[in-house]
Amino acid sequence: MSEKLSGFLVWSEPSALRSALPRLARLSNEVEALDGWHKYVYLVEEQIPGIEIPGAPPFRHQLYIKWGGDRLIVLSNHYRVCDHFIDQDLRPTLATFLRKADIAVHELVLAMIQFRTFADQFQPEAENPSFPSPPNAAAAADWKDFNNLHTLGYGSARTDAFGGNLQRIEFEGNDLAGVSLFTTALPLIRFRNCGLRRKALVDKGFPSNYELLRLGKTGFLSFSLPGPLRGQRDRFREIEALLRNLNKLGFIK
Repeated sequence: MSEKLSGFLVWSEPSALRSALPRLARLSNEVEALDGWHKYVYLVEEQIPGIEIPGAPPFRHQLYIKWGGDRLIVLSNHYRVCDHFIDQDLRPTLATFLRKADIAVHELVLAMIQFRTFADQFQPEAENPSFPSPPNAAAAADWKDFNNLHTLGYGSARTDAFGGNLQRIEFEGNDLAGVSLFTTALPLIRFRNCGLRRKALVDKGFPSNYELLRLGKTGFLSFSLPGPLRGQRDRFREIEALLRNLNKLGFIK
């Protein structure tokens, strides 16, 4: 049975992050879960806004934390737990800056659609086609590989094109870039969340895909963690590799 995790990617000074976590009194039972991911029990006396837990305090929440360099990923069963931990525990402990990552979700959606449109029009006999580049043009070769591995499966957008009568719209599917209803709406909307699917082959060799990660503009991350230990290890590695690629391509700041 899979577990849904959500939280945030944040930036700070590397030394500050490593020294801050051991000083946080409300974190306990640290266990190195998988490949450098640490699992904690987060004990709080207060009810976290938006999360109602029956019974008396202290209230127990689960946190998965992974740090590397100036990056920290904080995950839980609900993003509000991570928000509370960051604002009430981690931020007051740091004597330096701490900010959620800026993920260029709208630009990522448009870039994937632009790449897909170009690829669909590309003539196989042409040599060395000049595919559209990501924000970091130096990573153009990685951008082609990225699009060969991933499809756009989810999009949540805001719009002010209809005088407030329509404010938010969602799309979900296996490959939104190939859907005309989705692409024709692009001039009227701006994406704040998107979901990426990983292409795969099922046992008999037929193409398939599965949702790997949902991203939000303010550093938001959400994905399913499989039940088996091996599946969890593979999923964490996939998520980290995807975030590294998005950072290298210029979509994360």
